[in-house]
Amino acid sequence: MLHQNSSINQTQNQSNGHSVSADDPTDSNWHQKTIQMPFHLSQSNKYRQQTGFTNSISGEEISYSQINSIAMFSDAVRLDVAGAEFKNNYRGKQNFLRSDALVFDVDNDGHDQDQWNDEGNWLTIEDFKLKFTDYEWMIATSLNHQKEKNGRMPRDKFHVFMALGSFVEDIGEYGKLLDLMQFVVSKDFHLNRIDSAVGGYSQIYGNQETQVFYNAGESILHLLDSVRDDYQQQPRDKSQDRNIIWQQNGSDSIDISEFLGSWDYKNIISQYDLTEFYPTVVTHSNGYWMAKCELHDDQNPSLMIYDNGGFKCLSNQCQGNEHPSWSALDYVALKQNKSKTEVRKEYCDRLNLDYNEYIIETNSSDLEGYVPITNLGHIMVTFEDYYRLKELNQNHAICTIEGDVCVLLYTKASYHQEFGEGYKTILFQSRSDFREKFSNDFVQCKSLANTADDGSKTWSIKIQTLGKLWLEWDQRREYDRAHFHPADERLVYKGERVWDYFDDWSSASEKNNWLGEDDSRGLIRFIDRQKLGQITSNAQAEDACRLYLNHISNILCGNYQGEKKRQLFEYILYWMASALTKHLNNRTTVGLVLQSGQGSGKGLFSTFFGQLFGHYFYHLTDNSRLTQQFNMQMKDRLLVFADESVFAGDKRAVGTLKTMQTENTFTIEPKGVNAFVVNNHRRFIYSSNESWVINKDADDRRYQVIDVKNKKMTRGEYKRIEQQWNDGGKEGFYYFLKSDKIQDVIQDFDFEANMISTKAGLEQIKQSDPIIGWFYEILDNGGHYTWDLGRSICEWGMHEGNHFSTDKDAIHQSYVKYMETHGGTTWAKGKSQLSNRLSRLHEDGIIFFKKSRDPKTEGNPTVWSF
Repeated sequence: MLHQNSSINQTQNQSNGHSVSADDPTDSNWHQKTIQMPFHLSQSNKYRQQTGFTNSISGEEISYSQINSIAMFSDAVRLDVAGAEFKNNYRGKQNFLRSDALVFDVDNDGHDQDQWNDEGNWLTIEDFKLKFTDYEWMIATSLNHQKEKNGRMPRDKFHVFMALGSFVEDIGEYGKLLDLMQFVVSKDFHLNRIDSAVGGYSQIYGNQETQVFYNAGESILHLLDSVRDDYQQQPRDKSQDRNIIWQQNGSDSIDISEFLGSWDYKNIISQYDLTEFYPTVVTHSNGYWMAKCELHDDQNPSLMIYDNGGFKCLSNQCQGNEHPSWSALDYVALKQNKSKTEVRKEYCDRLNLDYNEYIIETNSSDLEGYVPITNLGHIMVTFEDYYRLKELNQNHAICTIEGDVCVLLYTKASYHQEFGEGYKTILFQSRSDFREKFSNDFVQCKSLANTADDGSKTWSIKIQTLGKLWLEWDQRREYDRAHFHPADERLVYKGERVWDYFDDWSSASEKNNWLGEDDSRGLIRFIDRQKLGQITSNAQAEDACRLYLNHISNILCGNYQGEKKRQLFEYILYWMASALTKHLNNRTTVGLVLQSGQGSGKGLFSTFFGQLFGHYFYHLTDNSRLTQQFNMQMKDRLLVFADESVFAGDKRAVGTLKTMQTENTFTIEPKGVNAFVVNNHRRFIYSSNESWVINKDADDRRYQVIDVKNKKMTRGEYKRIEQQWNDGGKEGFYYFLKSDKIQDVIQDFDFEANMISTKAGLEQIKQSDPIIGWFYEILDNGGHYTWDLGRSICEWGMHEGNHFSTDKDAIHQSYVKYMETHGGTTWAKGKSQLSNRLSRLHEDGIIFFKKSRDPKTEGNPTVWSF
């Protein structure tokens, strides 16, 4: 399929039909020219390395970069390049990820020299310019361009790079585009005029003396799409088509189309470059390769190799001719003196393929209709039951958790059913519970009863439950341990099979060794990529989520104006961006606390943001879950929304909250599995309609408290925000938070030092510390209450010190009365306890207080100075 590349203008380009040469001495400004349609190349820092792009060369570095100028292209093709991005930078069809450039080779050469010595059959650079004057392309001449080689006349030899304007992410579709290009170029010719075997997945050798040509125009896709019908209807000369008939040693003709559909070709041979099987390739001509045959002493290349991997040795001395074959696996087996079955199994192990799939497709089982499921092959199940076992691998895996062997179960958990789409998560299940689940699901299998001296085997019928068979299956999904590393780059676990909870379970398969696809790792899998791909700027992203941003500005920050409002708005966005991208040691331990009346939209803010985190988000609505013993629901969370589940007066939860938020690790205690310690990557949003939400000290740096505007949201307002959010606002907000504009700021942003003081924050301090609450009342009233002549205010001086000696009793009494009227307990019953507490607040810089003796007054009474 073709996928839109959001970085490229998709409108049809108007061709200028003008070609330029980067090496034109009359054009001194060629290096300043930008190309109309940028494309990407994988670039190596090595030159003409036959084994390059395999990470086996010391010091080799590969980058997949956009080419947007002639100078960049000229620099790139002087070293080795490829036209595609590869998994782990390991080139080859099996690792092809994507390409936005059609790449092919033009050599004007081939095996039939009588044909290729005719200059009329050549495709020259000038011919190419004229034929494709309306289309975007770049040309880099090859090392042997216009050079005499092996006594043959000099001729044009060059590599062509044609920008597609869209990414191709399917290797089959890319091959079709090359076939269509061959059809266009070679139409009305009896020769294939381009080497379509050299494609975006191939390595293009660098040429330090290359000449570069560029033509601006529209994407070649427009032309190729227009000729698809003609290509499919073209008559074929079967006598010339190497992919239809292959004659071997006088035997009956073989239909090669059957071979191309074979299991070996589809799953093994087509996944590699031909050099994997034929490392001695020397030349390529007229649709096939020539190599030195390794099956005999071959002084001159006599091994003919076809693009489909088939081979035929032209030497009468070759032992391969005694074994009629047309598979690359046969060649490897002959070369290594192994059976073809052994070779096939080795490649299955290398490519993480299931060998039983070969047995089933080819119906080549030793016991008809059955396949083995153990490493000894002593238990066999029917094809149908085997696929049932494979289905169990989609949602189950064996894993060792702190010494206990359990079953990982990928399913929807009850505490997620009401959120979003009910994202699946991973639960722990004991093996006994797993067996019990399938205790009524019986399978009739075959068990090895006896092996005779001649190797023949006798089988007996055995009845087993499906769960027990899966536990005994040698291909069951299995991990040595589990770990949570929420970062874009997966850790390398040498010698271990580790399940990382940040990986994508659903894309894990035998082919990727049950680790999940790299491009689906992390939070990106909870985002609609098509919608995300349509966003190309911050302005577009902000517009897509405008109503949600307005909700943050007008409601969460609605009690403030001017600079204070701007600072609080930016702080919230920076906090959200940090929560989205910084999960490891660089996470902030500050939590957001939202306080207001009911229905103001605190839940909308938190749950919509939580959708960016998928099942790594947890909506906590029950405060008992904070302190309960079994806390599996906290296992792999990145964002926790504590919704009306925290009350600061609950002393049991105070210490738990502090630990959850600030400690680097915490203990998980699942049922039926040993408790274990995990890293803490969680951020917290607290929300409450109560005035006292969290226990906050005066110098506390754990909570940014926000007094949300107490404006009840209407259902219509909610639905409008929800509609925009679902129509791309979610992707717009994701794009905006991950943009350089935001990410550059939060790199060094100190969320503790830059906290915004708010009225709600002060209210939490007053209610959390009775001394501060009482003293704030004194400041608010302008003095302390006295009850000598009824309740009245004893005023304090505003600009001078306030010194009390005999009035200490009245001050203490005002404190006791405050506690009684605010539902507190007077733990500081005596004046000395209150005095000591005030002194500690002074030492912490919270208030100014000093007690001393007054030498001028009889008895030297203690004086309290504020």
